[in-house]
Amino acid sequence: MHYTNVAGIQKRDGVDCYPVNVHCAMIVWDTMCSVMCWVLMIEYDFFWLFTLFGVLEPIWVISEVMAIKTVVKTLDANRFGFEPIELYSPGFLQS
Repeated sequence: MHYTNVAGIQKRDGVDCYPVNVHCAMIVWDTMCSVMCWVLMIEYDFFWLFTLFGVLEPIWVISEVMAIKTVVKTLDANRFGFEPIELYSPGFLQS
């Protein structure tokens, strides 16, 4: 439910609700949870709860990757914590 609201805001406003570092932390957490659920699923003979989480967690990780892709695609420099550099400005390569 929460990520549907976030996806709606991304689609409507073109910005992300969370900074990139939060998404990166969530990817790590969700990937570890996914691996753990797969191990438990195999160990406990495909118990329904571990199987459900083992299938849904990778989908959640993909949604995190898509959120980071949206931030990078829109070049929202404030989300990265630095100012954008004009790569094609006339004096960029001159020192």
